[in-house]
Amino acid sequence: MSSNCPNISSCPIFPLFQLNGSLKAWQDRYCQAAYTLCERYKRSVDGKMTPMNLLPNGEMLVLGAKGQP
Repeated sequence: MSSNCPNISSCPIFPLFQLNGSLKAWQDRYCQAAYTLCERYKRSVDGKMTPMNLLPNGEMLVLGAKGQP
């Protein structure tokens, strides 16, 4: 699959990926490629709550005091 995730414009974690170079791999892997494997995407399709800091692989991102990694 080579299309972008349909949730890119509304995903609150996507801007964090853009602002943090070390998180670019997540963006490349999930947001702009295999988005159907993304846990955030799966939860949105299932209508489930998605924690702000849920990473595409299902792990939780530890956020700093200002809400940034």
